[in-house]
Amino acid sequence: MITKSGGEYPYLMEAYGPIPAYLFSWASLIVMKPSSFAIICLSFSQYVCAPFYPGCKPPEIVVKCLAAAAICEYPSPGNCPTLPVFITTVNSLSVRLGSYVQNIFTAAKLVIVAIIIISGLVLLAQGDPQEGGP
Repeated sequence: MITKSGGEYPYLMEAYGPIPAYLFSWASLIVMKPSSFAIICLSFSQYVCAPFYPGCKPPEIVVKCLAAAAICEYPSPGNCPTLPVFITTVNSLSVRLGSYVQNIFTAAKLVIVAIIIISGLVLLAQGDPQEGGP
């Protein structure tokens, strides 16, 4: 059993040694995680733009600008990103308070996913699923 923390790194370090573990961590940080986040943001922006352009494909520039806005953190008037500062402050004040905030965010995500699923089922029940999809 590996009791070290650090994500995949301790497992790769134990199984393959330090060089492959380092190379995987580096590739994950530089290539894999940012590219997967970009794909998620592009998919998000495609689906958010689709209702505003019924019957046609949204313009590529609109989709890319919305994806870029989803990636960027909007700074507050004091040039300080508000959400990371909020989460850091909450976790610094109390671990218990941090777990409550995390539970609230998780519940909000589950509610949003339920809304998306229910609205998709309603749209599926209303009409032809092959017509008008992105």
